[in-house]
Amino acid sequence: MNPNDEKRSIPFVSLSEMGTYLDELAKQALDDPVTAETLWTFAWMVCGTLWEVCERKPDLIRNFARKKMVFPVNWPLLKGEQKQIFEMLKNLGLGTNAIFHLHRRKQFDPNTPVNEIALSYMNDIHQLQYETRMKFNLQRFMADFYGKKRVPPIENYIRREIARVKDPWLKQVMSLGTLSRANADDWAKTIWQKIMETHYGHPEKDRTLRIMGNYRKNHNAVTGLKKTTGKTAESNIRNGIKKRIFDAVRNLAGST
Repeated sequence: MNPNDEKRSIPFVSLSEMGTYLDELAKQALDDPVTAETLWTFAWMVCGTLWEVCERKPDLIRNFARKKMVFPVNWPLLKGEQKQIFEMLKNLGLGTNAIFHLHRRKQFDPNTPVNEIALSYMNDIHQLQYETRMKFNLQRFMADFYGKKRVPPIENYIRREIARVKDPWLKQVMSLGTLSRANADDWAKTIWQKIMETHYGHPEKDRTLRIMGNYRKNHNAVTGLKKTTGKTAESNIRNGIKKRIFDAVRNLAGST
C-alpha cells in the first residue's frame, strides 16, 4: 500500500469509530445525566473548534462547505452575533453547490410526507450521481495508471462516459445539475419516472402515496369535481400524486 493511501484512510477509520462512540454515548445519555452532560460538552467543543478552523483557514473548508446544506452549529444565535455568522457562511459559500438550498423565503418542512418522499428520491439520485462519477473517475485513473495513450482530462472523460450510458433513466440522472427553479421540473420528472417504475405504473396502490393523491379522486380536468368510478378515479389519484411531487420539488427549489 502506498504510504499516502494509508495516511488518507486514517480519517475514515476515525470517523467510523467516532460515529460508533457517539451512538453509544447518545443511547447512554437518555438515561444518565452525567453522560448527557458529557455529550453536551463534546458538542460544544467540536462546534467551537470548527468555527475556529473556519475563521483561520476558510479556504480549507470552502471546497466542501459549498456542498453542505447547513452549518453544524446549533447554539442560540444572539442578535449581536448574526452579522459575523452570516458573513462567515457567505465567505464559505455554504450550500451554494448543495443538491438543494435551505435558505429560502418560503419555508420547506422536510417532515411533511410528500416532502419526505421527494427528499428521499433526491438523495438517492444524488448518491447515484456520486457513485457513477466515482466509477468513471476510477476508470480514468486506471487507464492513466497503465499508460494508455491519449487519456482525456477527468471531466472530459466523465462527460464521454455519461454520453455512452445506455440506460435512459440513468442518463437523465447524470444530466441533472444542482436543483434550481430552472431545472426543478427535470428533477421532478426523473423522480416521477422512478416512482412509476418502483410501483409498476400504479403508485396509487401504495397507501402513503394514495393518501397524498386522494384529493383528486373525483376531479375532472374540464368541469372540476364530479362523481367518478373505477379506472378514472384511480387515474385521478395517480395524477394527484404526481402533482404533489412536482409541487414539492418546485417548492424545494425555492427562489434559487
